[in-house]
Amino acid sequence: MRTDRSKLMTNEIYRREITLIDEIEIVHDPEGFSIGTCISYHSILKLTVERLISTLVPISISQYPLTVKISDGLVGSGSHRTYNQQNNNPVLCTKCFILFGFKILSIADTLGNNVFYNHSPNSSFCFRQVALIALKEDYNNVHFIMDKIVNPQTDQILVNGLSLIGGHIQVDIVRSLFDTKMAGLLDGAGGASCQLCTASDEEIKSIDWVRSGFPINRLISDAWQLFDEVNEDDFFKLPSKQRLGITHKPTSDINIIAASPLHAYLCVFR
Repeated sequence: MRTDRSKLMTNEIYRREITLIDEIEIVHDPEGFSIGTCISYHSILKLTVERLISTLVPISISQYPLTVKISDGLVGSGSHRTYNQQNNNPVLCTKCFILFGFKILSIADTLGNNVFYNHSPNSSFCFRQVALIALKEDYNNVHFIMDKIVNPQTDQILVNGLSLIGGHIQVDIVRSLFDTKMAGLLDGAGGASCQLCTASDEEIKSIDWVRSGFPINRLISDAWQLFDEVNEDDFFKLPSKQRLGITHKPTSDINIIAASPLHAYLCVFR
């Protein structure tokens, strides 16, 4: 039976076109057990940006390099009844899941003018999942996920950006998709009164202070520096004001700029 070579080539091209992202990778814990799945952060981000740009008014070469601003983060499912099965079935229950993903906020040209702006950033349809890990939301597990999945891919994206057919894309990442518990696990400030600033309990309870506004001044670089300084001694014995609520080693390299009190982003499970 004669094989139509041109038909085979056409099928191969079609197969490549519909293969949108890399294969799903199985994530293993240090003991070798399968604990979840992840895909390439770079691949899904590149695909999302390409799709957005294809829907916009044609962008000229002079507008490159573009800058895409994204927000990413992790969140645990916690014990929300919406996502848990009756009787806490250990197989069906989502109580021990941690989700990592991102959303695109804007795309700007080389002059800083937005060619795309996300007017509904809180919509679940804007969220792109990168990893879903079946682990309890605690420090050791979050530290493992950040070291194995998040930080290496984030560093690569920030340094190399994205290369599209039209030109180069620079990436600006803000870390804001967290609740307060996760933010404390990431910036190491589990004992802080606020995950965004260095205010004391007295200041936070002051109505005049709250009305006057406050700066987001809890920088991740300061957290790392403070941890390195106090880690030489037993920093848990230092007064809280001296360590600014630092209780453990930070796990993020990017500043926490927001901490949501709700698990709104988990609606992507639907």
